Amino acid sequence: MTPAAESMIELRAVRKSFGALDVVHGIDLAIDKGEFVVFVGPSGCGKSTLLRLIAGLEDVSDGEIWIDGRDVTDDDPSRRGIAMVFQSYALYPHMSVKDNLGFGLKLARTPGEERETRIARAARMLQIEPLLARLPRALSGGQRQRVAIGRAITRDPRLFLFDEPLSNLDAALRVATRVEIARLKESLPSTTMIYVTHDQTEAMTLADRIVVMRAGRIEQIGSPMELYERPANLFVAGFIGSPAMNILPGSAGETPGTVVLADGTVTLTRRDTGPAGTSVSLGVRPEDLALANGRTPLVRGNVIVVERLGEVTLAHVQSGTDSTVIVKLPGEMAPKRGDLLELAAKVEKLHVFGAGEQARPPRTD
Repeated sequence: MTPAAESMIELRAVRKSFGALDVVHGIDLAIDKGEFVVFVGPSGCGKSTLLRLIAGLEDVSDGEIWIDGRDVTDDDPSRRGIAMVFQSYALYPHMSVKDNLGFGLKLARTPGEERETRIARAARMLQIEPLLARLPRALSGGQRQRVAIGRAITRDPRLFLFDEPLSNLDAALRVATRVEIARLKESLPSTTMIYVTHDQTEAMTLADRIVVMRAGRIEQIGSPMELYERPANLFVAGFIGSPAMNILPGSAGETPGTVVLADGTVTLTRRDTGPAGTSVSLGVRPEDLALANGRTPLVRGNVIVVERLGEVTLAHVQSGTDSTVIVKLPGEMAPKRGDLLELAAKVEKLHVFGAGEQARPPRTD
């Protein structure tokens, strides 16, 4: 069976096992031409293994992988039309930047004039033209990673695969190189890119769509803001966003659409909270909390930690549920440890998760 015509990549029930250990559990996923898709999840969730399956660096235990309308499940990596960028730069230390950029083309016996054109194009795109004569040891970590990306660009691939390419860089270089990758995405609008990271900031800033993984399975797929504003379950709610969404344990109230918390009862207009007494969780992001100032508080508690970050202040509040709640306050505000804060939130900014961790939808009655 062929994949959907518009899909550049289609994974059909892809599974990977190492002996008795199942690492990837029957993944179905379609990626369109020109999309920038990011796989995120905690260490060991299977995201890098899934990328290596697409690349052909690991054999599929079951299922099919299609690229550009062709079944490549059993093809060698060299026949898949891909270029991969790893977290290790893997540059040849005795070769100049220019020779590193052109080495793959030389092996492929690309004519000299075309090779020079491709090298110049990649160097211009990544702003490494002044570095072409240098050896890798004379480059910073960020410059080496740009050379590794440039080497992939010269191959003119249909598909870029990035495996945590920024994880070896310090914070400042991560930001700078992330900007370069975003510029690369804009420069190659018809090239499909898959990017693996555990850093949700990279995912939010780069992705057209994010694939959130846990334990070898997909938890949710969507645009960055879809995942941020409408997480499908508690795992996604806690993984996407920094600081993470606050989760308050409670139960469904006697009146439909209400949740009972330790600090009181919250009324949620036309929200399905389940049968009375059912355990539920109420989620609210730190920026959606504010000082109550006369409104009915959602949380009451004492400040236990204050983080002043300049533009914002993060206050960690010990709530009545014995859980810690984080609130984002204006930077000029600096509550002291031990201060009692009463925090409120708009009802439309609250999320309800059922006992099975799934988000509760609006009622249709």
